[in-house]
Amino acid sequence: MTQWTASLQPLVIGALLLWAGAVKLRGLSPEKAKRNALGRIVGEQYASPAWRLVGGAELLIAAALLLPPALASEAGFAVVFSAGFLGYLGYARLASPDAACGCLSSRLERISWRTFARAGLVLIMAGYAYGFADSWWPESISGNPLGGIVLILAEAALLLGLSSEVDRYWLVPIRKLRVRLSHPLAGRSEHVPIEHTINQLQLSEPYRMLGASISSDVQDSWDEGEWRIVCYRIRQDHGQPATAVFAVPLRRYDPDAVRVAVVDESSDVPVGA
Repeated sequence: MTQWTASLQPLVIGALLLWAGAVKLRGLSPEKAKRNALGRIVGEQYASPAWRLVGGAELLIAAALLLPPALASEAGFAVVFSAGFLGYLGYARLASPDAACGCLSSRLERISWRTFARAGLVLIMAGYAYGFADSWWPESISGNPLGGIVLILAEAALLLGLSSEVDRYWLVPIRKLRVRLSHPLAGRSEHVPIEHTINQLQLSEPYRMLGASISSDVQDSWDEGEWRIVCYRIRQDHGQPATAVFAVPLRRYDPDAVRVAVVDESSDVPVGA
């Protein structure tokens, strides 16, 4: 049983690395290079080539894991790569807490406990395969098709559950459905509580990207039509005070619609969005 389950791990790891490598081969736009953790480490001008290089390494390891023959050294490469990537995440999180990973999507998500948990899980799976796998994964599936499919789907679901990059495909729709079913704002003509707005704001990508630099509670808020404007004070990289002005949907739940503008307090001039 141990050898059988271990022999299926290269398929799951290989598929994940194949996806991640394909995403990285697209490179990074100048704007995304500024926010990417690797760009903060190697410099924005080298971020896109370095990101493609990482993607190329992921694709090579994925090909080795997915294609015959089945060799222990292939899982060994995955162990070394996963351990190195876990170390990179730790260094990036310490060096630049607000930096984004973008590991599985062009949408840059901040490095969080879920990112570390996913990388750690891949490392454990790769080590398990290195230590116990004794056959190529198609042979293991053919020996127990139903059990193999269930195990693969369960592991894939766990990895995706730890991937904030794909939340908009499953987690956000679930949250929207819960709101529709509970109707917390349905039929209300009175003032919408600020707590509802803050809860929605904190689930949005703009808030997650600026969260580490926010240095105050809500400074001001007001309603404009179908939007609620919420202001926070933030710390800029150069130390100048600034205000993050968020626009949040007022009477609907749609975190993807949240927008932000950063305004320099010394000049009242927008410096970013």
